[in-house]
Amino acid sequence: MLGTLLNAVAIILATFIGLKLKKYFSKKHTTMIFQCMGLFAISMGMSLVIKTNDFLGIMLSLIFGGIIGEILDIEKALDKFSKQIEKKVKKRIKIKKGESFTEAFMITTLISCVGSLAILGAIEEGLGSFPKLLMIKSSLDFFTSLVIATTLGVGVALAALPVFVYQGLITLIVKFNVSFFSPILINEISAMGGLLLVGVGINILEIKKIKVTNMLPSLILIVVYAKLFLC
Repeated sequence: MLGTLLNAVAIILATFIGLKLKKYFSKKHTTMIFQCMGLFAISMGMSLVIKTNDFLGIMLSLIFGGIIGEILDIEKALDKFSKQIEKKVKKRIKIKKGESFTEAFMITTLISCVGSLAILGAIEEGLGSFPKLLMIKSSLDFFTSLVIATTLGVGVALAALPVFVYQGLITLIVKFNVSFFSPILINEISAMGGLLLVGVGINILEIKKIKVTNMLPSLILIVVYAKLFLC
């Protein structure tokens, strides 16, 4: 899992570089950067969604995945986890006024996990290929994490953990089930990831608060749907 390991390290390294550069960024600069990131996330997500072979499957998987996520309240659990870590971090690192540990963690985690590169890159490495997609993703996540860290602080570094676990699990699952992941299935998973990325972009732009974390089970449901009706 070389690609995933490098990705996690890139996020941690970028966080601490971002903290050092924080003083050079004014509020209007960081606001503009976040607006650009939000627009980019939406445009990238839409470019993936339109490639689906079955919009009905995407819609049904998203709806039922969202319901499951609401019942489990994944976002609340993740928020609770980040706040527990924040309490421990505060004992060692001073979190400055205006920084949000939990928001930094949540935004970075979602941006890093639900995009197509996270899914396709982990699949590529699981199939035994050199992880060039995760290398590219590591570079993108480095600059994204650096920018978020300049605004929201040290909580960005914690996102390295779910990124490592999420991508690592996908890689291991694919490694031991190579024949299961057909091109059609990979395309539908990528399309669903793109739709969730649109939700992340909307959150970043503060257009509407969307519980994207609670929609993550839809990534599993689209696999089931694709296997039953498309593959």
